[in-house]
Amino acid sequence: MFGKIKLPKGVQHVAFVLIGAFFFYACSICLSVVVDDRPPQNESLRERYLYGMQTRLQLSADQMSSLSNILSETSRKFGEHRPLSKDRVAAIVLDHKKRMRGILTAQQRAKLEILDKAVDKLRDHVKRENAPWKDQR
Repeated sequence: MFGKIKLPKGVQHVAFVLIGAFFFYACSICLSVVVDDRPPQNESLRERYLYGMQTRLQLSADQMSSLSNILSETSRKFGEHRPLSKDRVAAIVLDHKKRMRGILTAQQRAKLEILDKAVDKLRDHVKRENAPWKDQR
């Protein structure tokens, strides 16, 4: 995907973060037992992320409020640190995950760990499929 297009490093990192968020959302849909109760597709990525976390982890109203604040803070950090280095993106994502896990119960953290492992597996698959040494059909 990015093998043929040369993008600045910062743009690549942001694109990979967005791709990761998309895969997290896609994976959470695949693992969900609630199929008929999905939000409309015209909602923003933020709203779909919040909805996905609420339905998959059964978050309380207080947890949803805290998660919304954490997500706003994470978005602000991504917006103010330009250009984004790979290390900076990793630090922001790690901080987001750490703060998010802080508001969850032990059972919710276990469910999130399962989702994270599935997303990592999808991300590894995409990396292998787009590896530079693969044949360029």
